[in-house]
Amino acid sequence: MIMKRHLRRIFLWLGVGGMLAGGSFGLLSTEAQVYLYGARRQASILTVHLPPNAPEALQQAIESAYKEGYRGVRIVPGTYPIEGPNNDFALRLVNMRDFEVDGRGVTLVRLNPRQGGIHLDHCTHVTLRGFTVRLATTVRTQGAIVAIDPHREWFDIVVDKGYPTDLDNPADFDPHPTAYFFDPKTLQWKPGAYDVSISRVERLGPNKFRFHGSFGADHTMAVGDLVTYRNYLSTDLEVSDCAGIRVVGLTFVGPTGWVVHEGGGEGGNFYNYSILYPPPPPGATRRPLMAAGADAFHSSGIRHGPTVEGCLLQGMPDDGIAIHGRYAMVQESNGNHLIVRVPWGNFFQVGDRVRVYTKDLVPLGEAKLNGVEVLSNYQPQRQTDQKAFKEGYVFVSLTLNHDLSAPFEGLVSDPDEDGSGYVLRNNIIRNNRARGLLLKADDGLVENNTIDGSTIAGIVIAPELWWNEADYSHHVVVRNNHIRHVGYVTWQGTDQAGAISVMASNDHGFVPGYGHQDIQIDGNTIESCDGVNLLVTSAENVDIRNNVFRDAQQHPSNRGANWLDPKALIYLTECKGVHLQGNRVERLGHENTRLVEATKTALEVTGVSQGVRLAAR
Repeated sequence: MIMKRHLRRIFLWLGVGGMLAGGSFGLLSTEAQVYLYGARRQASILTVHLPPNAPEALQQAIESAYKEGYRGVRIVPGTYPIEGPNNDFALRLVNMRDFEVDGRGVTLVRLNPRQGGIHLDHCTHVTLRGFTVRLATTVRTQGAIVAIDPHREWFDIVVDKGYPTDLDNPADFDPHPTAYFFDPKTLQWKPGAYDVSISRVERLGPNKFRFHGSFGADHTMAVGDLVTYRNYLSTDLEVSDCAGIRVVGLTFVGPTGWVVHEGGGEGGNFYNYSILYPPPPPGATRRPLMAAGADAFHSSGIRHGPTVEGCLLQGMPDDGIAIHGRYAMVQESNGNHLIVRVPWGNFFQVGDRVRVYTKDLVPLGEAKLNGVEVLSNYQPQRQTDQKAFKEGYVFVSLTLNHDLSAPFEGLVSDPDEDGSGYVLRNNIIRNNRARGLLLKADDGLVENNTIDGSTIAGIVIAPELWWNEADYSHHVVVRNNHIRHVGYVTWQGTDQAGAISVMASNDHGFVPGYGHQDIQIDGNTIESCDGVNLLVTSAENVDIRNNVFRDAQQHPSNRGANWLDPKALIYLTECKGVHLQGNRVERLGHENTRLVEATKTALEVTGVSQGVRLAAR
């Protein structure tokens, strides 16, 4: 009776008090009932049968079980709504340690699309296992182009049957979206049809709209093409300042923004999940063009990089996997002392390494931090016009272990908080806008991934100052990956111009100075990619061996023509110590004019003539 009264008190909010009698209590597993009290309860899992129409029930069940000392909950299979009391996340796990949510056979339905999905906040060794997350409603729209302005200032669309038609309602849709274009036959991104920024959405009829926005004569849009765009974004799984998180076997159906984002914390997290296209809404005759609203996986400012393994990531209007840190800007420099401007709060720690660059990303040196102090009353004598450092910043004093001169507006990175030590293995990334992998951290392993249909490039290793995303990469292995049909929706201004690109650029061109160090590109297959297949710049000690280039350069491409010759298969510039060995080219297309182009700034390159062998065309 004591046990039953205790259980009745815990679960009274579920309205199941009467189920305690007669041995028919359905909420607890045998394991949980046996180990309810004492130290042995720490090893127990609580089985929870949620009511079907209580959006707050899962949150309350998890919190109650954790407070009572259980090491996890097992949710009885079923479909359950989730919604939080505020407008941030539907489900929040905060300051939890050594806990598991097992949802195998469970579907969680997000009722509020403007609210994020699940938030892990300052958690350690928490596991999410097995469940599916989807939205209750269709949040993105799409349609077909029915008219195009001859002066390229607008185009008209008719919304597909079944999809939302309140595009001019700013409460539901962004009034200034970016339009994406799809082939009506393949339902995939249309080659040559780059994004168009929309300045105004004008209603012409119940389901007909005019999108105002300039686009060039080179844009390949045509009447009959399909158009969609991302809506307001909310993250489906946010992992903030956590360590040792495990995401195992989750499925996200039609996620709205970043699918998974981890930011801050010690990291060392593991991710295994899938992204699926949502089903067509009622009355629709065409499936949704996009499966997600932003990056499939985004890691920022993590001290120990993630392991992303066995994932299916598809249909995103942004990168598949992105890993990076951020830069601080030099305000003052004197000997071994720097004062830096840091956006979004300090990230430096004593003992960290720092790398210093000019404002154009030319490397100046590396040091270790002997001291870090946030300056609360510092008044700068000079201001900056650099976009990334004009607002939301703090000033931090850094003491280095040796003198290192740095100019005003120079850049400082911290490779110990960039996600170093990441592992990306056995993932499938397909049919997404932008890059399959966008990597900006040290000590990475990228192996046995399939990247198919990424519109800009397959794998890019590069800093991007425009987004204030650091940094160059040291000690990265890229091996045994299959990269197919990437880089087909780009234009001549694209700097990330290779199917695999190891590079850095600024306003003047590719960056000199070898910021990337010790990169191995080994045993990869690059298939059916036009333009440059492999680009290496701004790097030293790059080993390119045993790769297969198959069906390359079959069609004309001007991708990156402002930066390089797109008719070269491999392009090397502003680099040193590049070694080519055992690479094979099969069925090379007639758009190719040379296997390897090494410019005069490509120094100490070996294997240009023997390290890349051509099979019969």
